[in-house]
Amino acid sequence: MQLQLGENRMIEFATKQDIPALQAIWMACFSDPDSYIQSYYEHRGEVAKTLIMRESDGTVSSMLDMIDITLVSNGNRYPAFYIYAASTLPEYQGRRYMHSLIEYACDFAAREGKVASLLIPQTKSLVDFYEKQDFTTPILIGQKEYPAKST
Repeated sequence: MQLQLGENRMIEFATKQDIPALQAIWMACFSDPDSYIQSYYEHRGEVAKTLIMRESDGTVSSMLDMIDITLVSNGNRYPAFYIYAASTLPEYQGRRYMHSLIEYACDFAAREGKVASLLIPQTKSLVDFYEKQDFTTPILIGQKEYPAKST
């Protein structure tokens, strides 16, 4: 399933051959250790669907993962996606690529029967960015801290 965006780029789902490019985007955008990134891609299985922006030259410039989750409220279960690892290579930022990916992801989620797409922004600037994408309804949950453990 692809969405052509002009002559220069398209939105599509990543394949296993794209994993090195996904890891490179992750390393360029987040401060996670290489061991975490490698472990994530080795062990995530089919739980996540990775949506990418591909340039006409084949470069993967932006990505996000849609992870299947279930929301539970008053004993009712609702299928949803959690948006994770949303990132764009620095040289492609500011071109609204993430806006396009999020819009496509939410449309895809609705077609798949998901009731929501959720994400957790980690900084004030990301809160502001995602508010522009209509991620404005906070879901308040209890917070707990757990010490990080090696995988």
